[in-house]
Amino acid sequence: DPFPSLPNNTVINNTAHIFFDFNPAVVTNTVSNTLVDTIPHYSTTQNINLTCGSTYTFPDGTLMNDIIANISHISHLSSVVSCDSIITTTVSVDPIDLTVTQSIFTLTAAATATAYQWIDCNAGNAPITGETNQSFIATSDGDYAVVITNGSCSDTSACYNITGTGIGNPAQNNFISIYPNPATNSITISTKEVAEKIMVLDVYGRVLKTLTPLQHNTTLSISELENAVYVVNVSGSNFSHSTRFVKQ
Repeated sequence: DPFPSLPNNTVINNTAHIFFDFNPAVVTNTVSNTLVDTIPHYSTTQNINLTCGSTYTFPDGTLMNDIIANISHISHLSSVVSCDSIITTTVSVDPIDLTVTQSIFTLTAAATATAYQWIDCNAGNAPITGETNQSFIATSDGDYAVVITNGSCSDTSACYNITGTGIGNPAQNNFISIYPNPATNSITISTKEVAEKIMVLDVYGRVLKTLTPLQHNTTLSISELENAVYVVNVSGSNFSHSTRFVKQ
């Protein structure tokens, strides 16, 4: 220690002078320095929750892929003036979110993941060909689930029951019929009982048309609808049935 008698944070001023002959000294500049005993160090902690199989970049730039277990990582950071910071990051791994929302014939997985595979619960959990998106639109009655994969983590949701597609449900097929199907300009909806209310919905459950026909047969214009699959729900005082039609 070159200045053992000086206390910490002492300011030392160094002034430079120029002398010309016997004239008074001319001050050219002054530099101030502060004495410190040690360079300060700062430390902090942070807690992070990640879904199993996620990727995370720590404050020191370390990239960790496919995190499947709880871990702790220490980042050492240095500034240009050598003031060090230590950040301790604790990562807690959460299981994959298996929540599925259902809207008419559409099932949607809540989790954001790397892969999805929808399966048929009534066929030994067999994968449904081509159904690898976050949402699944059932084309026939049944029970369906999704296998969600994130990194090397994978889990399967509960099975969800879909009814009212008009396929695979003979009782419902006998109660309500739509013709022509597919249709272009209009459809006729026929029911065994008097329909008190008819709704046309898209496959996401949004109501597009509502009627109160109070009759067995109702003709409905669909010319303004986009080409797609739609749902017709017919209800009365003691019944409610749905089926699909195609606008083309």
